[in-house]
Order: sequence, then C-alpha cells, then structure tokens
Amino acid sequence: MREAQKFAGSQIEEIIDTLVDKIAARHSKTQELAIAGVANGGIALGRILAEKLSKKLGREVNFGIVNITFQRDDIGQKPIPLDAENTELLFDMDAATVILVDDVF
Repeated sequence: MREAQKFAGSQIEEIIDTLVDKIAARHSKTQELAIAGVANGGIALGRILAEKLSKKLGREVNFGIVNITFQRDDIGQKPIPLDAENTELLFDMDAATVILVDDVF
C-alpha cells in the first residue's frame, strides 16, 4: 500500500479541476450523466464535481448520495456510524451513467 500524501488547498483545487476536465472530455455526449457521492466522505467532493461539470458541460449533471454502510468490507471492525446520510438518488438510475465519488484520491 502506498503511503498517504498531504496536499495543499491549491493542489486539491488543481486535482479537482483535472478530474472535471477528464470527466467532461469522456462524457461530453453522455445524456444522463450523474455523480453519486459515497456517504459520508464523498458527498462534499461529489457535489463540487457535479456543480463544476454542470457549468463546464452547460447542462445539469445530477447529484445523489449512496450509503454503503452495510456493504463495507470492514463492517465487523468499525462501529456503524449513527450520522450517515441516507441513500438519495432522485434521478432515473436506469437511464443514467453514474460516477461514484469517494473522498480518497
């Protein structure tokens, strides 16, 4: 496993902008593009990506939340958080191309 790295705020902004550029290039013609943030850490990053992609693509990129608490491989080792967000996907999942976002680069 690689050692964890710390990034300055400007580096994080650059990484996010690079992600937006790459996703926009790959999905410029994807009609029903959506971002789903993995609760709880991926929610903030997912929202930022959805907002920036919406601006870059000139159309709405849906955003939702996925709670994976009971699908984790370490569920027996860590307590279940009481403050986890509920899964909230308010768009047609059958028609969408969904990009899952977590808080680890």
